[in-house]
Amino acid sequence: MFNLRSAFITINIALSCLISLFIATSSMANTTTEKIKVAFINPDIQGRPFWDLATEIALAAATDLNIELTVYYGGGDRFSNLALVEQLSSKPLKHDYLVFLPYKGKTKQQFQRLEQQGLPFVTLERSFEKKQLASLGLPQQQFKMWKTEVYFDDIRAGYLLAKALLTPNHLNEKLNLPPTNTMLDKHTDSTVKNIVAFSGDRSAIAHQRELGLKLALHEQSNARLQQIVHTLWQPNSVTQQLPTLLRRYPDTNVIWTASDELALAASKIVHRNINNAHVGGIDLTPKALKAIKTSDLTATVGGHFMQVAWALVKIHDLHKQQYSSAYDRLPYGVTLVTSANIEHYTVLTERPNWNMINFSRFSVSNKSETPYDFSLNRVIKQLKTNPIN
Repeated sequence: MFNLRSAFITINIALSCLISLFIATSSMANTTTEKIKVAFINPDIQGRPFWDLATEIALAAATDLNIELTVYYGGGDRFSNLALVEQLSSKPLKHDYLVFLPYKGKTKQQFQRLEQQGLPFVTLERSFEKKQLASLGLPQQQFKMWKTEVYFDDIRAGYLLAKALLTPNHLNEKLNLPPTNTMLDKHTDSTVKNIVAFSGDRSAIAHQRELGLKLALHEQSNARLQQIVHTLWQPNSVTQQLPTLLRRYPDTNVIWTASDELALAASKIVHRNINNAHVGGIDLTPKALKAIKTSDLTATVGGHFMQVAWALVKIHDLHKQQYSSAYDRLPYGVTLVTSANIEHYTVLTERPNWNMINFSRFSVSNKSETPYDFSLNRVIKQLKTNPIN
């Protein structure tokens, strides 16, 4: 009788252990499959081509990375963006991470608030000046909640665009591309290049693109910068001011712009008034690529429309405790597109289905991904081969 009772007790204990193990395992399973909640502040309004494209790609990436992405719109001004950061960092916190583009002036105060509130965040671009950068340090140094950042080489973007507009055939030789075929390329290197430039606002992003332009000009003895106009990124500003500038500088034959929207606005006016002029922008948007195919634009530079998607890949790895800054190679590179290589990028001109890309393949949890390979050519390859599995 005693043995039977002991056996009964042993069975009960074993059952209790099994039930506890089942509950623990279920709890762990729920934890691992629970979606990562991320808030993304789109700094602009809906309807702006660049940020609409970046958001569309990010939503596709979120699906692959088990992320619940909520998009908020900053309205295109720093005050609304600052207010959103404050709102989203108020307790109780509704998100696991915040992705946003810091505006200069109050960056440190934003970082301090996010640090105090305990909300991990990832920043886009480097929109703050060098002085600010020195006071902020790098991610996870002074601010532990600042987990990582995503930014591209804006100086190189401005430089490549300028070189493409000033010496297209010479640049193609360096890139091992064939000479461009547009009638604009009848200019020789001895032709004086008279440039009107349209920049964005007074942010570090616009400033760095301008620096790239000036570096290219420094290398070009036959180039003259006639004027830089700040547009606050508004195409209407180009439409209103360019006719006056062309009357003031009738020998203008190069229009450098800090965004594709500005370039497309300039192109409409330039080709009505000037027979031979090079016009180009930065962003690599579908409309700009189409304009290169029709010779309305000479060049576009970009790839940074992927930036929010890359931030989500890094958040996915951070959440799984697999991220290391050693895997990063910042700043990320930019891509130049002209008529010489436009065919390779045609897939981007028709608003591709971004769900065709398996974004989990860019994660370091994919063992082949150390360091990160965020090259645009890899994205193009996936879009062309439809690699869903």
